[in-house]
Amino acid sequence: MIVDYHCHLAPDDEQLGPRHMTDEWIAVYAAAAKDRGIAELALTEHGHRFVQAAGISQHVFWNETAHADLDAYVASLATARDAGLPIRAGIELDWLGSDRVEELRTLVADRDFDIVLGSVHWLADGMVDHPDYPVWESHSVDEVWRLYFDELRSAAASGLYDVMAHPDLPKVFGERPRVRRYGRRPGGGGRRLRDLLGRAAQGRRGAVPGPGVPRRLLRARRADHPRGRRPSPR
Repeated sequence: MIVDYHCHLAPDDEQLGPRHMTDEWIAVYAAAAKDRGIAELALTEHGHRFVQAAGISQHVFWNETAHADLDAYVASLATARDAGLPIRAGIELDWLGSDRVEELRTLVADRDFDIVLGSVHWLADGMVDHPDYPVWESHSVDEVWRLYFDELRSAAASGLYDVMAHPDLPKVFGERPRVRRYGRRPGGGGRRLRDLLGRAAQGRRGAVPGPGVPRRLLRARRADHPRGRRPSPR
């Protein structure tokens, strides 16, 4: 069965609003999925696009995009799903670090989601993939990749997520790390990250064209997996 569990209702430069949550708009996505042989399509808007998420982060971009109503969004997707369309109700719950876990958990608790995607876009005081708030200006390329995978591991270990999205996101601007190995980090998370990446990464397709996650960035220490195989980069 072919599924697509990462899709957005509006581009980043367009404010998400009621018109993106109508039956007609969602039916367009359902029809496109059917035409492409996709059995299930999860619509997974970013959590920061909803007014209920305002204030969880103090970052200007987070709060200036918090306009849509989360409950209306979930209800529209659940209605389409329950009507028999190949739609699943999802959210891309952007990770903000371990000190914001409970706020993020509250945002999705008791809401009718079929899938909660995890992703790391915010890093240190900037963002990995936004040209207006680049973390790359305050950190070296190797530091960004190291910080990114530290946060990805922490997110995976948090228990918030069903799957981790685009684990190769830092290559979006063409930057590649020079380090040979990423060692074990305090707090673990390696095994959970391996499991969630295994659900997300089929083949070698990543967030942008090119090979998927570099092998050296997924290499697990045997201390993390004493009786298991090392995770595959595919």
